[in-house]
Amino acid sequence: MKFSSSLGAAAVAAATLSLALAAPASARHDKHPPYGKVHVAKALSHMGFVSWDKIEWDDGLWEIDDAVRADGRQFDLKLDPKTFAVVKKEYEGRHGK
Repeated sequence: MKFSSSLGAAAVAAATLSLALAAPASARHDKHPPYGKVHVAKALSHMGFVSWDKIEWDDGLWEIDDAVRADGRQFDLKLDPKTFAVVKKEYEGRHGK
């Protein structure tokens, strides 16, 4: 009987693990970010950006709309939530033109 009891516990553990792994990627990535918008703004300033429109948390990344560098070039950015490294950068043209 001890064998079947252990086997039952293993089956429950396996079922629990498979449910956790089956969760949609968006559910795993939409949890609250490790740092807030203030930290993102500081990181943007350190990268040479002087202004930006919106900072949003989406799909596990920080998204920044219309980030403008000192030279006037404008970008949409996606940043890693822990390191603030740029993982995607789209050139949007010159600010104000």
